[in-house]
Amino acid sequence: MWNLAIRELKSLFLSPVAHVVTAIFMLILSWFFINIIALYVILSLQAIRAPFIAERLNMQDIVVQPFFGNISVILLFIIPMITMRAFAEEKRVGTFELIYTSPINTWSIVFGKFLGISLFVLFLILISAVFMIPLFSYGEPDKGVVLSAYIGLILMALAFVAAGVFASSITENQIISIIVAFGILLLFWVLGWVRGTLEGTLRDVLAYLSFMDHFQNFSRGVIDTRDFVYYFSFTGILLYLTYSVLESRRWRGAY
Repeated sequence: MWNLAIRELKSLFLSPVAHVVTAIFMLILSWFFINIIALYVILSLQAIRAPFIAERLNMQDIVVQPFFGNISVILLFIIPMITMRAFAEEKRVGTFELIYTSPINTWSIVFGKFLGISLFVLFLILISAVFMIPLFSYGEPDKGVVLSAYIGLILMALAFVAAGVFASSITENQIISIIVAFGILLLFWVLGWVRGTLEGTLRDVLAYLSFMDHFQNFSRGVIDTRDFVYYFSFTGILLYLTYSVLESRRWRGAY
């Protein structure tokens, strides 16, 4: 499993995909961060002349939460691009048969791929921490909220990776893999929007299945075991579906 994970991580960094994705991630995130800080500065200047604005001026609400919300949106788009080659590329170039016929069980293959890609995504999340340096240098954001937001971001990113790995396991076409993964993630992203249109148990169930409802708790500094259970369950189910797809192909002898 670890050999597969390292192999997957190396293949990402040796390909243009990792470098392009990292550059795009940092460029877009920098643009969002500059705009968030600019808005906070404008509101701070207005607060000097209007005390009622100063009472409502909160770095957590204006800077920290939108910043992590922007990261989650960027990851929603780029993680399917990272995971598209997990299995689809192996099938295309013919190396998938070598892995399948090796003395490695299917779970090790699934977790190896998942772990390798997850390490790269964690690298992206880690470098986003550089934007926290000016915040802590010139402001006083709540450290607990920032830590909680990063925990939620990591859990959601792992769920994204699991969905992308599953999408890559069911097709040999990387474009189809991106579309399927993005479709799954977008569906669970917008489920929370039903709050204003439905009522009763159905609304509560669909809202619970939404990514954003759980992530917003973390971004506000709220640690709830239900949110951990949701993300771990989502990740586990998608990895199990990936295992089922690969295992069925192995029994059929279809590489």
